[in-house]
Amino acid sequence: MTEDGIVYGLGRRFRLDDLTDEEGWAALRLVTERRFGGSAMPHDDLAAAKWLAAQAMARWLDVAPPPRDDQGLVERFLDAYGDLYLLRRRNRQPA
Repeated sequence: MTEDGIVYGLGRRFRLDDLTDEEGWAALRLVTERRFGGSAMPHDDLAAAKWLAAQAMARWLDVAPPPRDDQGLVERFLDAYGDLYLLRRRNRQPA
């Protein structure tokens, strides 16, 4: 929950200084755009979650992430890199 009362999925408080990576900022944009309007993020919750996961995977694997406005590319990205990502995370081997 933020200081102004917005509750996020994990239900813990955070400050802007806590957002140290691109996924954190993307998640914040997703939530604020849902509340106040905007078009930078997918409007479907599942599509937004997949896009956000793809961003984290891309950073971990050091590959280019898919664009947020092409769900087909997001799906193909997840299919192409999902197993490798899980294997490297399990073995703690960043690219």
